[in-house]
Amino acid sequence: MIFTKLYISNQIKIAVFLLAFLIFFSSNDVNASNANYAKYLNKGKQYYMLHMYNKAIDNLSKAITSSPNKFLAYYYRASSYFQLKQFNKAITDYSKAVSIDANHHFSFFFRGLSNYRLKKYNQAVSDYSSALKVQRTYWKAYYYRGLIYFKQGELKRAINDYITGKKQARGSREYKWFFNQRNATNINDEARERYTNYIMYE
Repeated sequence: MIFTKLYISNQIKIAVFLLAFLIFFSSNDVNASNANYAKYLNKGKQYYMLHMYNKAIDNLSKAITSSPNKFLAYYYRASSYFQLKQFNKAITDYSKAVSIDANHHFSFFFRGLSNYRLKKYNQAVSDYSSALKVQRTYWKAYYYRGLIYFKQGELKRAINDYITGKKQARGSREYKWFFNQRNATNINDEARERYTNYIMYE
C-alpha cells in the first residue's frame, strides 16, 4: 500500500515536471515567434515606407509565417501588392486581415479600392459600406462609394455620399484636393470627371 502511494506520488511529480517542462519550452517558442513577427513586421513596414515593395513583401511574408493570426502583416503585405498593382493578391490579404480584425476599416477601404481597380464595382461598394459601418466618419469611403454610384447612374446616392463625405472631410489636409480643385489643370480624366460631376450637383 505504501509502495503504491509512493509510486503514484512519484508519477504525479514526474507528470508535473513534464508539464512544466513542456510549458517552459512552448512559452519560449511563443516568445521567439513574437520576436520574429515584430522583427519582420517592422522591416516590412520600413521597406514599404521606402517604396521597396518586393522587399516589404518578403519580410511581411516571414512575419506571417511566424504569427499567422495577426492582421497587421497581412494589411501591409496587401498594401504592397496594391502598390505593385497586383490587386487580386491584395484582395486576398485584405480579406485575411478583416477576418482576423473585423474593425480595421482601412482594410475594408483598400480592398474596396482594389476591387474598384478591377472594375468590380458592386464588391467595391460593399467594401466601402463595410468600412463605414466600422468608422462612420471615414470620408474617403463616402467619396469613392459616391463615385461608383455616379458611374452606375444612381445620382441621388452619389450626391448624398459626396455631400456627406464633404462634411466629414472638413479639416482634413486632403480636403481641398478632393473637393475644392475646381480649376485644377494637372489632373487626369477620371479625377476631372469626379470633380466636374460633383460640382454639377453641389
